[in-house]
Amino acid sequence: MTYKKQFIRKGNKKYQELQRMKHWSNGKLVKVAKLDWDTNGIWEELKSYVQNDGSIKIFRLEEHIDRLYKSAKILNVEISEPKNKIIDGCKSVVEANVKEDLELKIIIKDNKINILARKPEKHKDKITAIISNIPRGYPIQWNQCFCGRSYLADKEMIEAEKRGLFDEVLLTDSNQHVYSGFKSNLFIILGDIIITPPNDGSILMGITRRTVVEILQNLALMFKKYKKSPIIIEKSITIPDIYMSDAIFLTSTYGEIRAIEDVDYRTVNTTDNFYYKLLKEEYSNLIRGRI
Repeated sequence: MTYKKQFIRKGNKKYQELQRMKHWSNGKLVKVAKLDWDTNGIWEELKSYVQNDGSIKIFRLEEHIDRLYKSAKILNVEISEPKNKIIDGCKSVVEANVKEDLELKIIIKDNKINILARKPEKHKDKITAIISNIPRGYPIQWNQCFCGRSYLADKEMIEAEKRGLFDEVLLTDSNQHVYSGFKSNLFIILGDIIITPPNDGSILMGITRRTVVEILQNLALMFKKYKKSPIIIEKSITIPDIYMSDAIFLTSTYGEIRAIEDVDYRTVNTTDNFYYKLLKEEYSNLIRGRI
């Protein structure tokens, strides 16, 4: 059964919403999505935003395309098209659709390139989490990429760990260090110290993560506007570090910056934290072209 027939028969709303958008497949715009959003393969997630002047812009487009090619190299997969053609494809998808925020997904499967678009899904700003008691190996190179190998292997296990009670699972490695959420990057705050795990082979090559670090390292912004001098440290995070944190948050392209307000049934006042509120404001200014 084809993807289209299967989802029409089930009356799948996500399929129907996907078909209201225009997509890109092997070099041209198409009216019908050739793949499901969750198709296995190598992929990259992007997001476009309405700017302060009314235009539409894909946030850090070139960096996302670079990450896609790095993922392909790690997984020994050849991408048949040059970067500039995929960049042009992403821009054409945004221009062809509604003039509002969009989530994009580039999927490389069977040597074919598809760029799908959808209206952004709702992501909770405040989430609950549990620390996984199933250690993953270290390092895990697949975790640096968006690929079916890592996604499908973890997804079922993570849903079981959530037990329907939590929004997110914080992953641990074989050294019992907490290194990330599921396809998201982890930060904790202790006073004026902001800690994130090092990019040493087991965390996603996070573009939102890098953006957050750049905001915090912007001395002119921190000193002139906020009169603050935060210390950003890349180091392994232990479970006690999590429990002692003043604030905990996750970063990702679609979810942006999300506060963890409860971890292992312990309340965390992340949304009241000065640096968390600062980052939410400055990230919003950045993606909307207000700075």
